[in-house]
Amino acid sequence: MSSTPLPSNEPSVPRPFSKGVTFLCTVLLALLGFLILFITAEGPRLDMFEQPMTLAARYFDRELEMADASPDASAWNRRLQRFVFSSSADVLDEAIRELDSTLQAHAKGEFAATPAEALRVEGRLVLVLAEADRRDALRTRLDTLAARGTEGAGLAALVRFAYGLSDEPPATEEALEAALAPLRAEAHPAPTWATDRLTSRVLRRLGNEPGAREAEEWLLDRGARTLTRAVWLSGSIVAFVLAGLALGATRLRLRQPLLPRLSSGVSSAPWSAAEGYDMTVRSAIFGLGLVVLYLVFLELLLSDSSQPFVTLIGALPLLHYLTRRVPAVHGTGLVELFGLRLEAPATALLVASLVLIAIEQAFGMGTNLLSQTRWYEGVVEGVVLGGPTEVVLFFIDAVILAPVFEEIACRGLLYTSLRTRLGPWTSAMGSAALFTLPHMYSPLVALGLFLGAVASAVVYERTRSLLPCIIAHAVNNALALGALLIYR
Repeated sequence: MSSTPLPSNEPSVPRPFSKGVTFLCTVLLALLGFLILFITAEGPRLDMFEQPMTLAARYFDRELEMADASPDASAWNRRLQRFVFSSSADVLDEAIRELDSTLQAHAKGEFAATPAEALRVEGRLVLVLAEADRRDALRTRLDTLAARGTEGAGLAALVRFAYGLSDEPPATEEALEAALAPLRAEAHPAPTWATDRLTSRVLRRLGNEPGAREAEEWLLDRGARTLTRAVWLSGSIVAFVLAGLALGATRLRLRQPLLPRLSSGVSSAPWSAAEGYDMTVRSAIFGLGLVVLYLVFLELLLSDSSQPFVTLIGALPLLHYLTRRVPAVHGTGLVELFGLRLEAPATALLVASLVLIAIEQAFGMGTNLLSQTRWYEGVVEGVVLGGPTEVVLFFIDAVILAPVFEEIACRGLLYTSLRTRLGPWTSAMGSAALFTLPHMYSPLVALGLFLGAVASAVVYERTRSLLPCIIAHAVNNALALGALLIYR
């Protein structure tokens, strides 16, 4: 009499990866990598933004407001801001150069913009030329501005009067407001650097000194508040760097390990290099596929352009492999693999995290000082121009989700897979290069990011825990978000 075998309670072992699927994912990933390198060969471009004109107007309004408030600030205050943000010493020169470049890019058809958006930038360029007393260039630009319809002609006439090129004042207060209107954004009609600066010049020529001073006081008050936020952020960055360096130097002086062991995560993955490669390329391609489908769903069905939780959606294939396949095949879970359970005092985690933050911020500031980056490098349009919901969603994505999943992917799966065949430094540089590529920065800024990623891999190798890497990643992204919020 034959007996029917009872079903086993043991988890089934997943089937081996299909070589054909892995090959296809490799080809797609290689094509995508070449595309990213081609697009970013000269760094980010204005056509990557939906509203580049509005973004340029907002950015330089804030820069010029801070520049106007800077003479009242202390010398160390101004030096600190320029050291951390690597901003131009002469904001007027930078604004002239970049606003003109933006208009030229639009004229060449590199991106689309409405006539109102182009007029907003043209008007600011004319004002900056007037403030810099570049009379020849100003007269040429005023002719161009006057040719931009009735609104452009009205604004050009007001600028001519304000800066002594004409003796025809605005007929009424309503005429003054109408002439200023092109400088305001439809969605944000509040006063700006451009409107307040031009108003003060007009009122002073009309002999209304109290009105001129009031407009200037509004401008200087906004600039002082923006400058204070920038200085606090700059000070925070410098404080993190100094704290990390001081803690590191103290541990070395006491002959303690600079990066103490925090957990028992793996250095070299328990899977083979081939299996690690399979999981890496599949996670990348399947994750991108899910993101594309998700974005199409948001656009077609919900008409939502905020793109919330994209990082989480893209990480789902990676989480599947590390939480389902790896435990079934290798008998170890995600927490144990990458040292996500702290096995040392919290002070040791604090030391490792601060040292890594200091190193990464120092690399970032160094490359910023060496490079002449464009004003829009690293700018997130939704944070600067969007509403509060977009800022909150970006915070969740950049400060909570991205540090966790990017560290698990790059310093976890990718680095430990490379370590099965390569040494620590080679693996660190390989994983750092693949981490840097999708960020689409200009070469020198990308170099700073690459060096920081190498440091993260070294910290993981020494501490056997992703926790300091995740914490440092979150802090660095939070500081970058803080810099963007200055321009809202």
